[in-house]
Amino acid sequence: MILKKFRRGLLGQFVKFGVLPSVLVVVAIVAITTSLSIGSKRMDARELATAEAEYICSRGETFDQKAIGTVTAMALAIENGLYSKKADTLKYAKAVTEANPMFGVFIVYEAIGAAAKSSLGPTAASEITIDQATDANGRFVPSFTRDSTPSHSLVLRPINNVGEYEYYKTAKQNFANGNASKMIVTEPHMHEGELVTEFALPISIDGKFAGVVGVTRPLVFANEAIKQLAIESGLNMYLLTDKDNFVTAYAGDITATEQMRATFESISGKPLDKTPWATSLRTLLAQSGKNVLGTAVNPLNNAETIHAMTRVALNDWKVVVEIPRARLVHEIWSDLWLDLLVGVVGIIIMATLILLTATKVVGEVSGVTVAISSTAIEMAGSSRQQESVSQSFGASSVEIAAAVRQITVTGSELLRKMETISKAASESSQNASEGRVGVQAMGATMEGLASATSNVAERLSMIFEKASSINSIVDAITKVSDQTNLLSVNAAIEAEKAGDSGRGFLVVAREIRRLADQTAAATLDIEKNVQQMQAVVSGGVMEMDRFSEQVRRGVTNVGEVGQRLTKVIDQVGSVESSFSEVTEGMQSQVQGADQIRQAMDALTQNASRAQEATSEFSQAAAALRESIMSLRKVIGGDITA
Repeated sequence: MILKKFRRGLLGQFVKFGVLPSVLVVVAIVAITTSLSIGSKRMDARELATAEAEYICSRGETFDQKAIGTVTAMALAIENGLYSKKADTLKYAKAVTEANPMFGVFIVYEAIGAAAKSSLGPTAASEITIDQATDANGRFVPSFTRDSTPSHSLVLRPINNVGEYEYYKTAKQNFANGNASKMIVTEPHMHEGELVTEFALPISIDGKFAGVVGVTRPLVFANEAIKQLAIESGLNMYLLTDKDNFVTAYAGDITATEQMRATFESISGKPLDKTPWATSLRTLLAQSGKNVLGTAVNPLNNAETIHAMTRVALNDWKVVVEIPRARLVHEIWSDLWLDLLVGVVGIIIMATLILLTATKVVGEVSGVTVAISSTAIEMAGSSRQQESVSQSFGASSVEIAAAVRQITVTGSELLRKMETISKAASESSQNASEGRVGVQAMGATMEGLASATSNVAERLSMIFEKASSINSIVDAITKVSDQTNLLSVNAAIEAEKAGDSGRGFLVVAREIRRLADQTAAATLDIEKNVQQMQAVVSGGVMEMDRFSEQVRRGVTNVGEVGQRLTKVIDQVGSVESSFSEVTEGMQSQVQGADQIRQAMDALTQNASRAQEATSEFSQAAAALRESIMSLRKVIGGDITA
């Protein structure tokens, strides 16, 4: 019951919505940090594996370069004078062996007439003779090696059955194929109880194959170096040839069992396919490139681990470095436990702070609720007083608003009447203005008419004068016609006198007389018409004079009417402006009354809203009291299910 009450209380809610989310956030941060740390450790492991593989390769390349340099120098020395000097050759080979403790030296001469010797065993190098370096067939085949004693003393022995050795057969074949300068590197093999590889070159004398010179590299030194590196770094290491034969392998994993280490060491000298790693390393070894990163399964513990492979540049041997799972897990946990510890401590500190804060807040809230409760009671009493005041004020504002609304209606009606009168005055003024324009236009028309009548009279006078000049022209034409008629008569008389020869001229004379008679008749008609026209024009001129006088009197009358009408229009315009001023004043009064009405309406609404707000305030105060009671129950956890 107590736990249930706590869980429902305010403090329990703080724990639920404050402590638990904070714990989840911290857990999420730790998880993300762990994921990033694991990724970073895996990347560091890849870089470490690559660096170790490259280091082993660099050491191997250094030994290979030294071996190749030694063989090359020996081949040049033999080809340039030592070939025919066996004793000097032995001394030179001994000196080279002493200078290179990790190498054995061998020389093979083709038969040059040496006596056959019985089978000889090894001889201490301090007692060297040519016979000790000659095999049973008389071939000069010295080999300097070191014994297994702690002092590793030099031993000289002949190479028996040299023709069966891989380096000899390969050197002879290369020479025959024109590759005399190609360095020969044999696959690791067991020789006299130890794993070795040889570096060799053919000897050329006068363009003919004369033997082989080389060094033997015991791989025990490589095994020891890789073993030492594996132990120091805690990594598993493998060395394979270019044909995927194991040279050496060692398990540096600190969690490896003795059986696992024995299995690693037992694969030295074996092909990949003959070992448990035949399947797991095949994909990694098949990839091209100098540096290769990948994952493979360790067949001894079935753990998928990170592998890095690097190739030796001179002979394409492969160095493989494996990061044991135990090492990677150890490094990850070495950082992870600190993150977990910090996360747990952070959760404890955060939870403690939140609980302390929540306890303090709950206490303060409990005290505040008491003060708020008393304040709510005071608010309720005050709200009731405000509600009664608001009701009284609302009633008064409603009465005032009704009176203002009546004033607004009366003013609006008076404004409409004044607008009607103002509109009529405006129309009268407009009509008077239009009448003045009409009178002015009529005056202009009358003046134009007077001017036109004067012009018509003048033109009629000119027509009368022209008609008079036409009479003189008609008289001249009549005289010409009479003379033409007289001439035609004379011509006819003369033609009669001429007889037949003047008959044609007689016809012309008659025709001329006929035309002269027609001209005289036409001239007479013209004269009559002109006289009639003169009479008409003369009457028109007199009528136009009388009309012009009447027009001039009409223009004068129109001017006087226009002046009187202008005075009337000016008076109407002044009346219109007075009506406009009165109308504008009425509009201002109506607008003022309407604004007062709107203000009273707004005041009435505000009074109603204030009353509603006061009522709501009373309800809020009651709700506040209920909320405070509920809050007290929440703080105490007294909540019914």
